Amino acid sequence: MLFALCVNLKADNTLTSATVDSTSYQLYMSKQWQLLTKFCDKAIKEGYDYYYLRMRAGIACYELKNYRKAIGHFRRALAFNSNDETADAYLYYSYIYAGRFEEARNFTRFIDSTTKTNMGIGHLQPIAFVGLEGAVKLSDSSAKFKPVNYIQLNLQHYVGNRVSLYHALTYYKQNESRNDIKQFQYYLSATVPLKRTTILTVGTHMLYDKLSIPEVTTKTVNPTGPSPQPTIKTYTNYIEKQSMGLVAAATITKRMTYLDVSLGTTVSFFDTTTQYQFHAGLTCYPFGNRKLAFGALLYHHSEDYYKNSAFAITPFLSSCITKKLLLSASYLNNRGGNINENSGYFVNNSLDLSTSRIACTAEYNLFKKVNVYATYGYESKQEKFYHYTYHYNTFLIGIKIIP
Repeated sequence: MLFALCVNLKADNTLTSATVDSTSYQLYMSKQWQLLTKFCDKAIKEGYDYYYLRMRAGIACYELKNYRKAIGHFRRALAFNSNDETADAYLYYSYIYAGRFEEARNFTRFIDSTTKTNMGIGHLQPIAFVGLEGAVKLSDSSAKFKPVNYIQLNLQHYVGNRVSLYHALTYYKQNESRNDIKQFQYYLSATVPLKRTTILTVGTHMLYDKLSIPEVTTKTVNPTGPSPQPTIKTYTNYIEKQSMGLVAAATITKRMTYLDVSLGTTVSFFDTTTQYQFHAGLTCYPFGNRKLAFGALLYHHSEDYYKNSAFAITPFLSSCITKKLLLSASYLNNRGGNINENSGYFVNNSLDLSTSRIACTAEYNLFKKVNVYATYGYESKQEKFYHYTYHYNTFLIGIKIIP
């Protein structure tokens, strides 16, 4: 009967205030969520917009797990009735299930204490997670490039309920034919929700390098004796060198119902080069949730004050296979100089060019407050001076503890 009613309304293409309210109410009470979302979309498109219609549309989207679309409806419902506890709860959890944790936390600033207590969020933990990860990179040119060892301690926490801060301390070590490197890194980023579903992310990455550069010298020795034969001896001395690096980045992201659009810039100052880059990104959420997301980032980058410039692209894909398992994959195709990614978090200050990279990550909720993850990466490199190609296999494991 309800389906027939919706078909007739579509055929007649006529709606009235009475039919909008009665039909949406009947569909809501009978939990016909698919029909209700279609009917509400039609009614809103034709200019009918009020609190109960938005709440019914939002709840229908929420039940269908289309959390990103539900967010828009509940925000509009609160514009009609800012003191509604039910809309507050639905909007908060829509943010959470859509993976928009900073916005969820920021939204609690506008909820009264009694409502927050009733929702079970009277006290929010200031620490999002503490993590530890380690990795090894193995080269297929092992005679020249010894394994890379990497370890990182990271922390994400909140300042108030609006600003999210992420810290990472990293130690990186590698011995190779050209130099031995020990690199210490500190990364700090801040994520701030702005008005109208806009997110600002800024990051800075500081690097301190200690290099041991081999310097080979030869010396001819003329020994004394009845039949002296000159010999050539080789001596290797190591020159110690220290350097600093700095990366600064900023990204603005606009979140819409099924799309995230981002624009950003990164500036990097290293001892060997200065890099400038701009990026534009697009992420699609076809189901309005974290079940599937895909997109790409396009980079325009240059070195040494625009003496040259090039492009790089990184398509990516992620999927929540189950509530506990998240899989993601990305691919980098790059020419004309290295790039730094993810608001300056991934820094590439290698002498050699990374021309391509495939990375796959699996994250699993092992216990209620413990996540573990593993990443495999395959990277193609081009040596700076002789331009031959070699590759790295990267194996990374990590753990996150969520208070």
